[in-house]
Amino acid sequence: MSRVAEDPAWQDNPSIDTMLDSIFLCIGMHYSGRPNTGWSFCNEAMVSCSSLQMHKKATHARLNLLDSELCQRAFWVLYSFQCFDRFVSVTPHTLLAFPPDDTDWEYLQLAETTDEELSQIPHEPPSSHSPASSTPHTPLIAGFIAYIALFQRLRQITCIPISCRSPYELFPQGYPLDHIGDSYPAAANETLPAHFTTHLNAIGEMRRHFEAATMDLPLELRVPGPASTSALEPLASEFHIAKANIHITSLYIQSVLLENIIHVQLLPALPSARPDEEGSSTLDTGTEMLLKCELWKYRSAIAQDLLSVLEHIPKETLERNSFAFVLAIRKVASTLLDPDGDMAIPDYMKEGVVSESYVQQFAEILAPLDCNAPLSLRDGEINSL
Repeated sequence: MSRVAEDPAWQDNPSIDTMLDSIFLCIGMHYSGRPNTGWSFCNEAMVSCSSLQMHKKATHARLNLLDSELCQRAFWVLYSFQCFDRFVSVTPHTLLAFPPDDTDWEYLQLAETTDEELSQIPHEPPSSHSPASSTPHTPLIAGFIAYIALFQRLRQITCIPISCRSPYELFPQGYPLDHIGDSYPAAANETLPAHFTTHLNAIGEMRRHFEAATMDLPLELRVPGPASTSALEPLASEFHIAKANIHITSLYIQSVLLENIIHVQLLPALPSARPDEEGSSTLDTGTEMLLKCELWKYRSAIAQDLLSVLEHIPKETLERNSFAFVLAIRKVASTLLDPDGDMAIPDYMKEGVVSESYVQQFAEILAPLDCNAPLSLRDGEINSL
């Protein structure tokens, strides 16, 4: 109401303040269980950000350092919303606001500047990039930088957010065949036709692609491996949310990409899916089972990694942010629920590949989170971040 009272035409003449107002209202609506209103404010902020040309270096050259840094952060918040929306929603809620070829990606990269240093920045135009932090400790913004790096990696291997309109249109035509080049290793399983080994290798490369994003994280944002001690636990509780967000989102993205490759690229090409077509595949039943077994190994590996992450996230952090985590945990857990469906394999092959204990562990984690999640998530709507 204050925006309307101060300037009734504010939507036609957006400013930095009205753009930031819309972002805060968007986040607040999502946290309060009102996702439809949240997406409305998100689109409102995207229109303002695009109208103000915040994705271009020339715009920031006219701002002082403080405003430029805040606007860069606002750009990445909206960009992550846009990518995430197109990644999880069959019908996206957001606009395509930032043309990739017209966006100065390198200039917009954030520096690890603390809020205290931001408040001391002189009010003069930026010369190149935001100043890096000179303090010895890890600033809180490092968690956000690591988080948006996941979506930058996602942009490198999928259509998001350029032309993708739903999770069923994640990859460019022909992916991963058109994106392999010489970077993928030779197929380890020579019994499979080239089409299937190519996709298996692409899945492994995709996993390494996102694991690399979590390799060089600061100590406060790392998750100990199974053999690690508690020495890698975060030094400050304010990093718990960022750490959870980074690692859970990374595994969630990997799970969705894996299921897309399985259901869009691989299963339709199996002879069992096209029994009436002569010569549709040279795969015999035994080799088909081997392929499915390999795919189950990837599913189980992602589930195991997620359970390991959740072991090191405080219960209070998960509960306070249940709206953000329930969707991701549900998605990964759901891939293990139908071992006798399209991905069925013989019982003798399931040992060490399909773990029923994982499903039980996910159920125990989700039960208290579902009680605290907004009604929109408890009712099964995929609307909220």
